[in-house]
Amino acid sequence: MTTTGEESGQRSDQKLADIVRDADEYYNNLRRKHVSDTRLDVGVVSLVVWFASFAGVGLSALALYGRDIRYVFVSFLVAIVIATAAGLATYTIRRRRGFKFAELGVLLNKMKQGGATSEDGLH
Repeated sequence: MTTTGEESGQRSDQKLADIVRDADEYYNNLRRKHVSDTRLDVGVVSLVVWFASFAGVGLSALALYGRDIRYVFVSFLVAIVIATAAGLATYTIRRRRGFKFAELGVLLNKMKQGGATSEDGLH
């Protein structure tokens, strides 16, 4: 027969396992959302910068060189290079800033391995 102390310990362990599993799912969802938001930010920044630089460089080329299409084409390519640089800069900044919940992931890994205390969880 099991004693009530063992039953309550098993229930506590099961509750803790459920909490860790739920927290891990939530953490994974947050991480996926962060990656998705980073991609969206890079895309939006690149597109806006491309449009603005093409408008500026393209209209300048049109005004300076008239209707010669190769200057407009060159300005189109220059705008692509500028937009690519802006997208890479945005991506680098977002990656360098890091994920807000990285400490949560470390704690969850410790808890899965059994190396975390309740004091770690409270911090």
